[in-house]
Amino acid sequence: MPYRIFGEISAIKLVPKALWGAFSVFGVNAQCQDAITYTYAQLQAHQRIENLVLINPKNAPMPLLNQIASAGCRIYCFVQAKQVDLQTYQEFAKVGIVIISKI
Repeated sequence: MPYRIFGEISAIKLVPKALWGAFSVFGVNAQCQDAITYTYAQLQAHQRIENLVLINPKNAPMPLLNQIASAGCRIYCFVQAKQVDLQTYQEFAKVGIVIISKI
């Protein structure tokens, strides 16, 4: 299974190549919800997903993210430096790695 992208491809060009594995799922902006739902469904079907990469997520279902993380999937959250609201992304930091970047 090649990596799967939800959202605009141009936004993920700055994501480190180490996260571009065959078992990675990317969500960009409003499509982060679709990427989370897809990842959860794949893990429930016993499909392999190693990385869930979210770029500028707004609201995410934390129970789903908790279950995705507990299944062994690594979650990375990239946030634009100019849009950082640490209160919001503190929840994401509980389930994965939050990276403040230029993306």
